[in-house]
Amino acid sequence: MISRPPVLITAPAALPVALADVKQHLRVDHDDEDALITTYIEAATAHLDGYSGALGRALINQEWRQDFDGFCRILRLPLPNVSAAAVAYDDADGVEQTVDSGSFRILSDQMSAYVAASLDTVWPSARMDAGSVRVTFTAGFGDEPADVPASLRSAILLMVGDLYENRATVSERGSGQIDMSTTVNALIAPYRRMTI
Repeated sequence: MISRPPVLITAPAALPVALADVKQHLRVDHDDEDALITTYIEAATAHLDGYSGALGRALINQEWRQDFDGFCRILRLPLPNVSAAAVAYDDADGVEQTVDSGSFRILSDQMSAYVAASLDTVWPSARMDAGSVRVTFTAGFGDEPADVPASLRSAILLMVGDLYENRATVSERGSGQIDMSTTVNALIAPYRRMTI
């Protein structure tokens, strides 16, 4: 089955590190640069988070949709740590239908999460057309910054500290990307997901 890149439906409600924690890390005790520091938190988070981030996973819970060209044995999702999913499809007449939540399971393996029909259940007949099956799902470690593993929060703190201290480009590569330190790479390495 041909799949497309997922679509972000609902962005996370919080950042994985709080402004107060970052200011404590930076030893900043004034509010003059709160907007700048928040921008650095957002930049570091964007570099790691989501489908196109360096980790290839969601940090704080967020809602995504993955489209498929029909049903297959398993519907492989592009992100791990999936806590909820809904499956919709277009029937033979092109009318959207919803699969009962008891008819499928959310499972995962070393590659990512996936949706599979429950035991003794078969997928319904869907129109064989581009994007005729859609899985909307929630991915992330949880709703709060405390739900994100400490090593990932620490990596973001280090990245923000680097951006705060070096307000000009520090990489000689000219790639336009945040240049991550060896420590940051070591902290995030266990959480990089395999591509599918």
